[in-house]
Amino acid sequence: MARKLLRLQLVAPVLGLTLALGGCVSVLPELEKPNALYEVQAIAPAGLSLAKNIIVREPETLRVFAGESIVAEADSGGLLLVPGVEWAGPSTQLLQLALLEALNSGQSSGIAVTPAAGSRAPFELDWRINDLSLRGSEAVCELHLILLDGKTRNPLDRFVIRETVSVISTDGAERANALSEAAEKAISSAADKLSKRIAASA
Repeated sequence: MARKLLRLQLVAPVLGLTLALGGCVSVLPELEKPNALYEVQAIAPAGLSLAKNIIVREPETLRVFAGESIVAEADSGGLLLVPGVEWAGPSTQLLQLALLEALNSGQSSGIAVTPAAGSRAPFELDWRINDLSLRGSEAVCELHLILLDGKTRNPLDRFVIRETVSVISTDGAERANALSEAAEKAISSAADKLSKRIAASA
């Protein structure tokens, strides 16, 4: 279940910055602050056991999905920002951290680390966020995983994971919660598939 990390109080008046240049006055309004920030929690599948070490890179994605904004599909088919709600950080970093925590949650002989750890591992994960948005009455998170040999970096297996959560409300907070939940389900599925595939290679 997704949870709000922080609720920020909005300042009622719109603050402006007044610049006087050559007798001209320009007012630049302050950017609107979100009402709440949302995280992606690590949910490990039951019985997860990581047999060997794996390096988990930060996932790639389209720029519209990569930042802190939560996006939804417009009636025209384009994507728009959901006002008043944001991720607690770049979505790519949130999903990477959640997957690391999920993979490391069991009593396992292997560990999942980032490339920054500087260690070698028999497996490596390259992955991509194909979708992380609200589309009609569904919150969608779709991941494309490529498990690589840690020495040769040759692909060993590929997985496409797509998780959805129904959301009928137009309330931004409920929609953000649904998208967080879809991402958490996708992370849990990813951890399950990776751990089982690595165990099969052990």
